Amino acid sequence: LLLLLLLLQVLALDELFVTDVADAMILHRLFGRLWDTGLVLVATSNRAPDALYENGLQRQLFLPFISRLKEACVIHNMNSPVDYRRLAHHRRGLYFLTPDRTALLHQAFLEHGDDSLAGAAAADSSHSSSSSGAVGNPGPVNVDVAMGRTLHVPQALGSAAMFDFNDLCNRPLAAADYIALAQRFHTLAVANVPVFNAANRAAAYRFVTLIDVMYEHRVRVLISAEGTPFELFQCIVTQQDARKAGGTTAGHISMGSSSSSSSQRNMTLQQHGFSSSSSGGCN
Repeated sequence: LLLLLLLLQVLALDELFVTDVADAMILHRLFGRLWDTGLVLVATSNRAPDALYENGLQRQLFLPFISRLKEACVIHNMNSPVDYRRLAHHRRGLYFLTPDRTALLHQAFLEHGDDSLAGAAAADSSHSSSSSGAVGNPGPVNVDVAMGRTLHVPQALGSAAMFDFNDLCNRPLAAADYIALAQRFHTLAVANVPVFNAANRAAAYRFVTLIDVMYEHRVRVLISAEGTPFELFQCIVTQQDARKAGGTTAGHISMGSSSSSSSQRNMTLQQHGFSSSSSGGCN
Protein backbone atom coordinates (compact mmCIF):
# COMPACT_ATOMS: atom_id res chain seq x y z
CA LEU A 1 0.00 0.00 0.00
CA LEU A 2 2.81 2.41 0.82
CA LEU A 3 4.43 1.77 -2.55
CA LEU A 4 1.11 2.53 -4.23
CA LEU A 5 0.69 5.74 -2.24
CA LEU A 6 4.21 6.83 -3.16
CA LEU A 7 3.17 6.75 -6.82
CA LEU A 8 0.30 9.15 -6.23
CA GLN A 9 0.51 12.84 -6.94
CA VAL A 10 -2.84 13.87 -5.41
CA LEU A 11 -4.68 12.16 -2.54
CA ALA A 12 -8.26 13.22 -1.64
CA LEU A 13 -9.70 12.26 1.76
CA ASP A 14 -13.28 13.03 2.76
CA GLU A 15 -14.09 13.60 6.44
CA LEU A 16 -10.62 13.15 7.89
CA PHE A 17 -10.79 12.23 11.56
CA VAL A 18 -8.58 10.40 14.04
CA THR A 19 -9.96 8.40 16.98
CA ASP A 20 -7.52 5.52 17.35
CA VAL A 21 -4.18 5.87 19.12
CA ALA A 22 -2.44 3.51 16.67
CA ASP A 23 -3.62 5.58 13.70
CA ALA A 24 -2.52 8.75 15.43
CA MET A 25 0.98 7.35 15.96
CA ILE A 26 1.61 6.39 12.31
CA LEU A 27 0.09 9.41 10.57
CA HIS A 28 3.10 11.68 11.06
CA ARG A 29 5.58 9.24 9.55
CA LEU A 30 3.24 8.11 6.78
CA PHE A 31 2.20 11.53 5.55
CA GLY A 32 5.64 12.97 6.18
CA ARG A 33 7.01 10.43 3.72
CA LEU A 34 4.25 11.20 1.22
CA TRP A 35 4.69 14.96 1.49
CA ASP A 36 8.43 14.53 1.01
CA THR A 37 7.68 12.92 -2.38
CA GLY A 38 5.59 15.94 -3.40
CA LEU A 39 2.13 14.55 -2.71
CA VAL A 40 -0.73 17.06 -2.70
CA LEU A 41 -3.34 16.31 -0.04
CA VAL A 42 -6.92 17.55 -0.44
CA ALA A 43 -9.07 16.74 2.57
CA THR A 44 -12.27 17.71 4.33
CA SER A 45 -12.92 17.40 8.05
CA ASN A 46 -15.48 18.38 10.65
CA ARG A 47 -12.60 19.52 12.83
CA ALA A 48 -9.90 22.13 12.40
CA PRO A 49 -6.35 20.70 12.37
CA ASP A 50 -5.68 21.82 15.95
CA ALA A 51 -8.79 19.91 17.11
CA LEU A 52 -7.88 16.59 15.51
CA TYR A 53 -7.55 13.75 18.02
CA GLU A 54 -8.40 16.24 20.75
CA ASN A 55 -7.86 14.83 24.26
CA GLY A 56 -6.73 11.56 22.69
CA LEU A 57 -4.37 9.15 24.40
CA GLN A 58 -0.72 10.29 24.13
CA ARG A 59 -1.86 13.20 21.94
CA GLN A 60 1.48 14.95 22.40
CA LEU A 61 2.98 12.37 20.04
CA PHE A 62 0.37 13.36 17.44
CA LEU A 63 1.13 17.08 17.53
CA PRO A 64 4.03 16.87 15.00
CA PHE A 65 1.54 15.58 12.41
CA ILE A 66 -0.70 18.59 13.02
CA SER A 67 2.24 20.94 12.59
CA ARG A 68 3.29 19.25 9.35
CA LEU A 69 -0.31 19.23 8.10
CA LYS A 70 -0.63 22.98 8.65
CA GLU A 71 2.70 23.49 6.93
CA ALA A 72 1.88 21.33 3.89
CA CYS A 73 -1.74 22.37 3.38
CA VAL A 74 -3.67 25.61 3.05
CA ILE A 75 -6.49 25.55 5.60
CA HIS A 76 -9.87 26.83 4.41
CA ASN A 77 -12.60 27.42 6.99
CA MET A 78 -15.84 26.36 5.29
CA ASN A 79 -18.14 27.71 8.01
CA SER A 80 -21.18 29.44 6.57
CA PRO A 81 -24.14 31.17 8.22
CA VAL A 82 -26.38 29.30 5.77
CA ASP A 83 -27.08 25.56 6.10
CA TYR A 84 -27.80 24.78 2.46
CA ARG A 85 -29.08 21.32 3.34
CA ARG A 86 -32.04 22.95 5.07
CA LEU A 87 -32.86 24.98 1.95
CA ALA A 88 -33.44 21.89 -0.17
CA HIS A 89 -37.00 21.39 -1.41
CA HIS A 90 -38.41 18.09 -2.54
CA ARG A 91 -41.38 17.37 -4.76
CA ARG A 92 -42.61 14.85 -2.19
CA GLY A 93 -42.19 14.95 1.56
CA LEU A 94 -39.33 12.90 2.99
CA TYR A 95 -39.73 13.65 6.71
CA PHE A 96 -43.11 13.50 8.41
CA LEU A 97 -44.04 15.05 11.78
CA THR A 98 -47.80 15.58 11.69
CA PRO A 99 -50.23 13.39 13.68
CA ASP A 100 -50.95 11.37 10.54
CA ARG A 101 -47.24 10.95 9.87
CA THR A 102 -47.27 7.13 9.78
CA ALA A 103 -50.03 7.08 7.15
CA LEU A 104 -48.21 9.73 5.09
CA LEU A 105 -44.96 7.78 5.33
CA HIS A 106 -46.66 4.59 4.18
CA GLN A 107 -48.22 6.43 1.23
CA ALA A 108 -44.82 7.84 0.23
CA PHE A 109 -43.33 4.35 0.52
CA LEU A 110 -46.02 2.97 -1.81
CA GLU A 111 -45.45 5.76 -4.32
CA HIS A 112 -41.71 5.19 -4.49
CA GLY A 113 -42.20 1.43 -4.67
CA ASP A 114 -44.72 1.76 -7.50
CA ASP A 115 -42.37 4.13 -9.34
CA SER A 116 -39.58 1.56 -9.19
CA LEU A 117 -41.88 -1.18 -10.51
CA ALA A 118 -43.08 1.04 -13.33
CA GLY A 119 -39.51 1.91 -14.31
CA ALA A 120 -38.27 -1.67 -14.53
CA ALA A 121 -39.28 -5.17 -13.43
CA ALA A 122 -37.01 -5.88 -10.48
CA ALA A 123 -35.24 -9.25 -10.60
CA ASP A 124 -35.19 -9.83 -6.86
CA SER A 125 -34.61 -13.58 -6.86
CA SER A 126 -30.84 -13.18 -6.92
CA HIS A 127 -30.92 -10.98 -3.83
CA SER A 128 -33.64 -12.49 -1.65
CA SER A 129 -35.35 -15.74 -0.96
CA SER A 130 -38.82 -14.27 -1.45
CA SER A 131 -40.24 -12.07 -4.17
CA SER A 132 -43.43 -10.99 -2.34
CA GLY A 133 -42.45 -7.34 -2.55
CA ALA A 134 -42.11 -7.27 -6.34
CA VAL A 135 -45.61 -7.98 -7.61
CA GLY A 136 -47.38 -4.63 -7.05
CA ASN A 137 -48.30 -5.12 -3.38
CA PRO A 138 -45.97 -4.68 -0.41
CA GLY A 139 -44.90 -7.90 1.25
CA PRO A 140 -42.06 -9.41 3.29
CA VAL A 141 -38.73 -10.40 1.79
CA ASN A 142 -35.48 -11.78 3.17
CA VAL A 143 -32.32 -10.00 2.09
CA ASP A 144 -28.99 -11.80 2.05
CA VAL A 145 -26.38 -10.40 4.42
CA ALA A 146 -22.71 -11.32 4.81
CA MET A 147 -21.65 -14.70 6.27
CA GLY A 148 -24.80 -16.47 5.09
CA ARG A 149 -27.18 -14.46 7.28
CA THR A 150 -30.46 -12.99 6.07
CA LEU A 151 -32.34 -9.88 7.17
CA HIS A 152 -36.13 -9.96 7.26
CA VAL A 153 -37.79 -6.95 5.60
CA PRO A 154 -41.41 -6.66 6.80
CA GLN A 155 -42.58 -4.57 3.84
CA ALA A 156 -40.97 -4.35 0.42
CA LEU A 157 -42.33 -3.05 -2.87
CA GLY A 158 -40.06 -3.04 -5.89
CA SER A 159 -36.91 -1.21 -4.82
CA ALA A 160 -38.46 0.34 -1.71
CA ALA A 161 -38.50 -1.08 1.83
CA MET A 162 -40.30 -0.01 5.00
CA PHE A 163 -39.40 -0.75 8.62
CA ASP A 164 -40.57 0.32 12.04
CA PHE A 165 -37.69 1.99 13.88
CA ASN A 166 -37.57 -0.75 16.52
CA ASP A 167 -37.22 -3.46 13.88
CA LEU A 168 -34.26 -1.68 12.33
CA CYS A 169 -32.43 0.04 15.18
CA ASN A 170 -33.59 -1.60 18.40
CA ARG A 171 -32.26 -5.03 17.43
CA PRO A 172 -28.66 -6.31 17.33
CA LEU A 173 -28.02 -5.19 13.75
CA ALA A 174 -24.85 -3.58 12.42
CA ALA A 175 -23.40 -1.86 9.37
CA ALA A 176 -23.30 -5.11 7.35
CA ASP A 177 -27.08 -5.44 7.64
CA TYR A 178 -27.62 -1.84 6.56
CA ILE A 179 -25.20 -2.22 3.65
CA ALA A 180 -27.20 -5.24 2.45
CA LEU A 181 -30.35 -3.11 2.52
CA ALA A 182 -28.63 -0.28 0.66
CA GLN A 183 -27.46 -2.65 -2.06
CA ARG A 184 -30.97 -4.08 -2.51
CA PHE A 185 -33.23 -1.01 -2.17
CA HIS A 186 -33.03 2.56 -3.47
CA THR A 187 -35.63 3.86 -0.97
CA LEU A 188 -35.88 3.11 2.77
CA ALA A 189 -38.84 4.23 4.91
CA VAL A 190 -38.38 4.24 8.70
CA ALA A 191 -41.43 4.80 10.91
CA ASN A 192 -41.70 6.01 14.51
CA VAL A 193 -38.20 7.36 15.10
CA PRO A 194 -38.07 8.49 18.77
CA VAL A 195 -36.27 11.29 20.55
CA PHE A 196 -32.93 9.90 21.71
CA ASN A 197 -31.71 9.85 25.30
CA ALA A 198 -29.64 7.72 27.64
CA ALA A 199 -32.34 5.03 27.76
CA ASN A 200 -32.19 4.28 24.03
CA ARG A 201 -28.59 5.16 23.33
CA ALA A 202 -27.83 1.80 21.67
CA ALA A 203 -30.59 2.53 19.17
CA ALA A 204 -29.08 5.99 18.64
CA TYR A 205 -25.76 4.35 17.72
CA ARG A 206 -27.49 2.16 15.15
CA PHE A 207 -29.54 5.03 13.76
CA VAL A 208 -26.41 7.12 13.14
CA THR A 209 -24.77 4.11 11.45
CA LEU A 210 -27.90 3.52 9.37
CA ILE A 211 -28.01 7.11 8.11
CA ASP A 212 -24.27 7.04 7.35
CA VAL A 213 -24.63 3.86 5.29
CA MET A 214 -27.68 5.11 3.40
CA TYR A 215 -25.92 8.39 2.67
CA GLU A 216 -22.79 6.64 1.39
CA HIS A 217 -24.91 4.43 -0.89
CA ARG A 218 -27.13 7.30 -2.08
CA VAL A 219 -30.31 5.66 -0.79
CA ARG A 220 -33.40 7.84 -0.36
CA VAL A 221 -34.56 7.79 3.28
CA LEU A 222 -38.16 8.53 4.30
CA ILE A 223 -38.83 9.09 8.01
CA SER A 224 -41.72 9.65 10.40
CA ALA A 225 -40.52 10.86 13.78
CA GLU A 226 -41.47 12.33 17.13
CA GLY A 227 -39.59 15.53 16.37
CA THR A 228 -37.43 17.39 13.89
CA PRO A 229 -33.90 16.08 13.25
CA PHE A 230 -32.58 18.64 15.73
CA GLU A 231 -35.19 17.68 18.35
CA LEU A 232 -34.35 13.98 18.01
CA PHE A 233 -30.85 14.79 19.29
CA GLN A 234 -31.81 17.50 21.80
CA CYS A 235 -30.54 15.24 24.60
CA ILE A 236 -27.26 14.65 22.76
CA VAL A 237 -24.28 16.96 23.16
CA THR A 238 -20.93 16.81 21.45
CA GLN A 239 -17.99 15.62 23.51
CA GLN A 240 -16.41 19.03 23.02
CA ASP A 241 -19.46 20.79 24.48
CA ALA A 242 -19.57 18.30 27.35
CA ARG A 243 -15.95 19.08 28.18
CA LYS A 244 -16.66 22.80 28.07
CA ALA A 245 -19.50 22.20 30.53
CA GLY A 246 -17.06 20.63 32.98
CA GLY A 247 -16.50 17.12 31.73
CA THR A 248 -18.59 14.39 30.17
CA THR A 249 -22.11 14.60 31.52
CA ALA A 250 -23.75 11.84 33.52
CA GLY A 251 -25.40 9.28 31.33
CA HIS A 252 -22.97 9.82 28.48
CA ILE A 253 -22.65 7.20 25.76
CA SER A 254 -19.74 4.91 26.50
CA MET A 255 -17.18 4.37 23.77
CA GLY A 256 -15.97 1.04 25.13
CA SER A 257 -17.40 -2.32 24.08
CA SER A 258 -16.23 -5.87 23.72
CA SER A 259 -18.45 -6.83 20.78
CA SER A 260 -17.41 -6.10 17.22
CA SER A 261 -20.80 -4.74 16.20
CA SER A 262 -20.97 -2.39 19.18
CA SER A 263 -17.40 -1.32 18.54
CA GLN A 264 -18.30 -0.37 14.99
CA ARG A 265 -21.30 1.62 16.18
CA ASN A 266 -19.16 3.27 18.86
CA MET A 267 -16.62 4.28 16.24
CA THR A 268 -19.35 5.82 14.08
CA LEU A 269 -20.80 7.84 16.95
CA GLN A 270 -17.34 8.84 18.13
CA GLN A 271 -16.64 10.12 14.62
CA HIS A 272 -19.61 12.44 15.01
CA GLY A 273 -18.49 13.34 18.53
CA PHE A 274 -21.77 12.53 20.30
CA SER A 275 -22.41 11.87 23.95
CA SER A 276 -25.78 11.88 25.69
CA SER A 277 -26.77 14.41 28.31
CA SER A 278 -28.86 13.63 31.35
CA SER A 279 -29.90 17.23 31.86
CA GLY A 280 -33.18 18.83 30.92
CA GLY A 281 -35.38 15.74 31.32
CA CYS A 282 -33.33 13.69 28.91
CA ASN A 283 -32.94 10.58 31.08
